[in-house]
Amino acid sequence: MRLQTGESPARQGGVQSTHRTAHRLDTAYWAEYDDSWLHASKTATKSWNINVKLGWIVVLSACLYAAPLQPQRALLDKYCVSCHNQASKTADLALDKMDLANIPAGAEVWEKVIRKLRGGMMPPVGLPKPDKAAVDSLVSTLETALDQAYFAKVNPGRVGLHRLNRAEYANSIRDLLTLDVDAA
Repeated sequence: MRLQTGESPARQGGVQSTHRTAHRLDTAYWAEYDDSWLHASKTATKSWNINVKLGWIVVLSACLYAAPLQPQRALLDKYCVSCHNQASKTADLALDKMDLANIPAGAEVWEKVIRKLRGGMMPPVGLPKPDKAAVDSLVSTLETALDQAYFAKVNPGRVGLHRLNRAEYANSIRDLLTLDVDAA
């Protein structure tokens, strides 16, 4: 006995089967699967496009972040690096190798620079000095970067002694002396 297309052995024996219905559902499933694959492909393409655009945004923002630091680097190179470099290391400072893109890495050095610039002690008397606006801009950039790094990793320290409330006091007395006290 040969089966006709779409019929099950149960139907051949006279018993009704849902094989045709299952076949229709199966076809609908695969058609839906094909559409979902197409949709997933379009979504993946959109996702890839978004990732590429975000990548460019990151690169451009890094360039834009580095661009405002160029005047500060030029100011340091013109007025500070002639004395504070790797060769002479006046006052144990080598500002030619200090990275303005990562100011928190050299926080101690930059704090010294800020103190000297705010006090007007650098550059020393007899050497050319930058204008006040340029110095203020450099100091502001340094302070902002150091403050942001500090507040990103604030460590409040340990909790010291504090006054116990009634419940804490009663529990402490009970734990230490095995004595029940009515703290109310």
